[in-house]
Amino acid sequence: MVQKRFGNTPPSTPGALTIRDIARIAGVAPSTVSAVINGRLQQARISAATAQRVREAIERLGYHPDHVARSLRRGTTGLIGLAVSRLQDPFYPEFSIHFGEACRARGYAMFLTDLPDWESPAADEGLGKSLVDGVVLVDTRRSPWHPGRKVNDPAACPLPTVLVAGQEWLTAWKTPLSPHVLVLQTELAGRLAARHLWERGFRRFAYVSQTSPVELTPGHREYGFYDELRRLGAGDDAIRWAPLVGADVDERANNYLTSYLSAVALLQSGWCLGPERVGIYAVNDLAAMQVLRAVNEAGLAVPDRVGVIGTNGIQLGEATSPPLTSISLNVAAVAERAVARVVELVARRRNGERRPGAGASPGQDDRDRHDQEGQVIASEVELRPSLLLRQST
Repeated sequence: MVQKRFGNTPPSTPGALTIRDIARIAGVAPSTVSAVINGRLQQARISAATAQRVREAIERLGYHPDHVARSLRRGTTGLIGLAVSRLQDPFYPEFSIHFGEACRARGYAMFLTDLPDWESPAADEGLGKSLVDGVVLVDTRRSPWHPGRKVNDPAACPLPTVLVAGQEWLTAWKTPLSPHVLVLQTELAGRLAARHLWERGFRRFAYVSQTSPVELTPGHREYGFYDELRRLGAGDDAIRWAPLVGADVDERANNYLTSYLSAVALLQSGWCLGPERVGIYAVNDLAAMQVLRAVNEAGLAVPDRVGVIGTNGIQLGEATSPPLTSISLNVAAVAERAVARVVELVARRRNGERRPGAGASPGQDDRDRHDQEGQVIASEVELRPSLLLRQST
């Protein structure tokens, strides 16, 4: 006998299940089932008990929504594409976690891929066939969902697109600024690292890169680090750039061992054996972890003798010995803002509204805002880093 709470037996052809079958079994209207499936409980004013009854009916019948059919009916896929530079760097998986949470909170799902800006076009063959409502790119212009598979100006894309990148990337790419671009203030990150080390009493300093030579041009974190130290009173003879060991390593392989080798070379040079305490700033947290390894192996006390600080503020930094101080890029807030922005653009497109930044000549909005040397100019789309104090400084 069928339980009274469901009221009807399941259909004889499970392969033809629809929300009407679920509604009949759960004793509710089809619109109620639709609201439960699409996470619109509050909007539809559906009680927890009713939602649970619908879910039990779905589980009992083994119902799975037809995503393609639903997309055709709604004119939307419910997917937001996310392309990050490289998942080997723990910053990007952490960003992806927060990004997925922010998507789900808005009724969307995430489609994740990693496509470094330097990858060949063949690397993303086939991905573009997966339709998405909008796209967010993080530290890469590569996208399988766009014509040409590279986005030079996200504001000019017919598909709602948001680019999240550091100042150094945007300057090198000469990306026009607009509400479609969220700027990570990498130069400020370097300045915050310099101020913190100075305030902690360090008076000799070093910067450790990964596979790229030092760039002392505005927008780069090493420029901010160097310029801020000079303003604070440090002389050139108190600032050292760690030798780039393993420079012949293919950058695309992104061998993080190079940061360790650079730190070893710095320590072997005797830079950390003088009377002053030495503060070392690394290009990112993964590089800083390699620096910590080298310093610990050298038997130098951290932070009494040598202080180490990274960039990004990843959670993995809590697991080092000692826990790693970092300049946090506030990854959760950045992911939340990126999702909010792309979902807003998707809604504008669906409602037939003009894309912000589209169709305007330079000067009418904040597009093309670069100075005469091509550097990205500060704007309201910038996302400020902050100090994440742990025990390594």
